[in-house]
Amino acid sequence: MKSRTHLVVGLSSSLLLVHPTDWHTFAVGAVTAVVGGTVSDIDSRMSRPHGRATLIIALIFLLVIGLVVADGEYDLGLYRSITGNEQTADLIKGGLAFVLICALGMNIKHRAFMHSFFGMVALTFCVFLMDPVAVPFFVIAFMAHIFLDFLNSYDIYFFYPFSFCKYSLRIAEDDGFLDRIIFMLGTALSIWLLVLIPADIMGFFSWLAEIKN
Repeated sequence: MKSRTHLVVGLSSSLLLVHPTDWHTFAVGAVTAVVGGTVSDIDSRMSRPHGRATLIIALIFLLVIGLVVADGEYDLGLYRSITGNEQTADLIKGGLAFVLICALGMNIKHRAFMHSFFGMVALTFCVFLMDPVAVPFFVIAFMAHIFLDFLNSYDIYFFYPFSFCKYSLRIAEDDGFLDRIIFMLGTALSIWLLVLIPADIMGFFSWLAEIKN
């Protein structure tokens, strides 16, 4: 399936199943769903996510190295500040672990580790460290990605690295008829939910109910 299809299906399915009831959950959930729905394809050297991930990971590692050097050279107190705040420390540890796992996973063959249940568990733990609220959104979007790829003709190693058995239903093709239909449905549902959920959070439907009464 195309990256755009994974994005809208991951976003719409996670928002539909979790249905955030506050702004923090909505914002974190939407961003996490986009990441969860597309991150698996960084293991495909021909995909856009792979190219973007390579640049982002390189910039993150350069930034981290720069901050470490600057903190040691000029005693900025960054390390003390981070370790002194448990929430911030967990956020940074989870983020760096996520990036490291992606850096390793993107160099393993396509549809292996980054499309496996083991890969999902490893990345979900990192997401949990960053913000537990994001976990269901990530898992749903990641599972949606795996399911969509299961439909097409390229094999998936669900249980990598514990099993090298490959699975595929071979009923869809990238940018084929079914891919386009799913993309259109996912886009429509995403737009609807991105309007409906904020309206619900703002109390629009409660306001309408009060008017009717």
